[in-house]
Amino acid sequence: MQDADGNEHIADPSARYEKYYHSDGVAPKMMVAWDAIAITLIEHFRPDTVIDLGCSGGGLVKRLIAHGVAAVGVDGSKTSLEVCKDIMIHDLRIKDGIPWTPGSFDLVTCGDVAEHLEPQYSDVICQLCAEATKPGGHVCFGAAPPGQGGLGHVNLQSHEDWRGRLVACGLEYCVLATEAFRADLRSRPAACEAWWWQNNMQVFQKP
Repeated sequence: MQDADGNEHIADPSARYEKYYHSDGVAPKMMVAWDAIAITLIEHFRPDTVIDLGCSGGGLVKRLIAHGVAAVGVDGSKTSLEVCKDIMIHDLRIKDGIPWTPGSFDLVTCGDVAEHLEPQYSDVICQLCAEATKPGGHVCFGAAPPGQGGLGHVNLQSHEDWRGRLVACGLEYCVLATEAFRADLRSRPAACEAWWWQNNMQVFQKP
């Protein structure tokens, strides 16, 4: 369907992402990858609290919790609850009515989620990431660039475009931290199943 401005819009994300989509993200090979990513996040950012925006089946959240981090997941698709009961449901195109406390997380992760949100909501997901982060905390954000196909990829923008949006939300881009984080992930064979994290993630800090 289209919204009032003629933009493509899906009213309920659950209509696009069925249970199998979320189940694929917590298959055994993916859980090994999420564990490697969780360890890398912990080693680089030392977070006590993490929120994963667009967590799908909650694979990363589960591995962070297993390593002692107070982690929570949020997804816009109600079908994700069929895979993981311990996540919050919130449409990430909407700023109002968020089920978490702003400014309460040491680390916010949002990995290849924004490309699933229609272009008119690009600034909303960036604002949600920035506002969830504590002062001094970090945002680890990645989104599929032009040419990276996939189910529901309706908003392919360059890394530079997303970087500009996040900086406009008050975050500082950390180029050295980004390079170090990606290099570390690429050095871990187990993380290869989540190759988009190796290629797309950028690191930001909230002053």
